[in-house]
Amino acid sequence: MAGRTAPAPAGLGVAGGAHVTVRLIATGGTISSHHDGRGWTELAGSELVAELVDDLDRAGVDVEVVDVAAGPSSHLSVDDMSAIAGHVRDAVADGHGVVVTHGTDTIELTSFLADLLLPAAADRPPVVFTGSMRVHSHPQPDGPRNLLDALVVAGDRAARGCGVLVCVDGLLHAAARVVKCDAGSLDAFSSAPLGPVGTVQGGTVIVHDDAPLAGPHATDLAPDVPLLTVYPGIDPSQVARTLDGRRGAVLEVFGDLNVPRTLWAPIHEAWRAGTLVVLASRPFTGTTRSEGLDLLGAVGAGGLTAQKARLATMAALGGGAGRDDAIEFLHARRLVRPHDERSST
Repeated sequence: MAGRTAPAPAGLGVAGGAHVTVRLIATGGTISSHHDGRGWTELAGSELVAELVDDLDRAGVDVEVVDVAAGPSSHLSVDDMSAIAGHVRDAVADGHGVVVTHGTDTIELTSFLADLLLPAAADRPPVVFTGSMRVHSHPQPDGPRNLLDALVVAGDRAARGCGVLVCVDGLLHAAARVVKCDAGSLDAFSSAPLGPVGTVQGGTVIVHDDAPLAGPHATDLAPDVPLLTVYPGIDPSQVARTLDGRRGAVLEVFGDLNVPRTLWAPIHEAWRAGTLVVLASRPFTGTTRSEGLDLLGAVGAGGLTAQKARLATMAALGGGAGRDDAIEFLHARRLVRPHDERSST
């Protein structure tokens, strides 16, 4: 696949040998977890960077470190994730490329939320999340390579203007696409069926020409957007209670957004009452609208996972946005698979 690179010595993305400054926002996670023989400790971002100083000097990357106490990423709330996104926004406003070290349990969610909240610009400095599957004290840790790769990407002009990226195992994933699909493997992340948007090999950054650019952003998040997974035989009254009085809600349904007929009535009634009902599915489907969805009173998540669809719905309704504007926002954030007609509706 074609890609774009920035000319640089030794194949790196810093032009002319001049150094660029990248801000590292360290939030903990497995990448910083270290066992010293007596107990577990969490290394500061500066300690992680110090191990890479020679490689970073050759790459022409200087690093500013901001440590943000976050703890295990499985404990994060949406407010915690928004706070991390705020640190990213500040760094971008200062003109810095940004790397966020993060636990892998929710890296796909925090990175996507940052993508939703960051203003778009064609020359926006790169924003790259990374983490590791192995602890720092593992005999063969994957964190140092992932961090070095991410820092090089964040200093590379080829990644400017893109949406937020996740850099792991030598691959660059769009935050909207990436999913953790294996809890124990080094290649734990996938963007299937759309695929990664770039690679990092030996310090050379290649960003594919079809990598998504930064999309429309939100200025606030609407609270109280529930997510309910529909299962065979679910009580319709449970769905009705979940939807009642909400500005928005996400239901994870089946296949190409297929809904059990017992739920048609509560969904339609909620839509008539003004609720934005968003349907997501475990398998990929780019559907956002169809005749059936229009009749039901719902919109599709456009290929987003249910967890990401919830964040996107919160962003779409943020700042008091009306339902029509929120739908337009969601449609602009859909994942488009080439030659998939359903993804373009």
